[in-house]
Amino acid sequence: MSEQYVQVRTSFASLERLLQYLQLPQEKARRASGDPPPPWPADGRIRFSDVCLRYRPGLPLALNTFSAVVPARQKTGVVGRTGAGKSSIILALFRLVELDGGTIEVDGVDVSALGLASLRQAITIIPQDPVLHAGSVLANLDPFGKRTTAELGAALRRARLPEAMLYAEVAKGGSNLSSGERQLLCFARALLQATPILILDEATSNLDDATDAEVQRLLRDEFGGRTIITVAHRLQTVVDYDAILVMAAGRLVEHGAPHDLLGRKESALSALADALGDDAALSLRAQASKAAEAKEAATAEVEVDAS
Repeated sequence: MSEQYVQVRTSFASLERLLQYLQLPQEKARRASGDPPPPWPADGRIRFSDVCLRYRPGLPLALNTFSAVVPARQKTGVVGRTGAGKSSIILALFRLVELDGGTIEVDGVDVSALGLASLRQAITIIPQDPVLHAGSVLANLDPFGKRTTAELGAALRRARLPEAMLYAEVAKGGSNLSSGERQLLCFARALLQATPILILDEATSNLDDATDAEVQRLLRDEFGGRTIITVAHRLQTVVDYDAILVMAAGRLVEHGAPHDLLGRKESALSALADALGDDAALSLRAQASKAAEAKEAATAEVEVDAS
């Protein structure tokens, strides 16, 4: 009787957990009548206007009147200390948490009026921990069989992986692959999806500096025409980007080109760089200056060609 009593208590605990799932609020509809037809989004321009977000009623705001514009086809980094609200921007964009106030627009369309499937299919994300399933590399790249073998092989090559890897087996979670290979497989998937917006959520934080540099080259070479938002833990990951958003306590405290922000000793980005030490800060400023000079030279070349 004692054994049966324990089993009954355990079963009731399991039932209680199942009933909790029934009480969870449902997400919004996957499709909506106002969903824009393809090729939306064509440019990938994102505008955040007075965005407020909290994870549960009664909790403080994770984003507090956050406003910023991410231009189309530019690379924007998001930096800040732990708890500054960096990842909350991504949750708000994907509507994993509904806004407490404000609006987010993609190419002029308010995303709150869209079906969740329409919104999320328009954006590609590469998370910090890659999602890989047990099976072949081919099945991980194209689980629904929509691509040809030639397209999958080309995506692997563009992601700096050997085409022969296509039929290799992947253990659960990609445990038989290196950190770099797991992330590069995610980049290959992103190449196949070809959405105009790419989000990187601490995607290179587990990689060494050499692999991180290879990923940055991959972004420049293969994703140049897309809008890229990178939430970064390491400043050197985004120091050559077009713009950087510096977050603190859920608010935007600074927004501008890395070279300009690092050139001002009183800026918040300078404070983050100086906290890494004199050598690291000097290296970051040199990288930002070099990137700014390269952009100016490229712009001048385009103007000469146009004239």
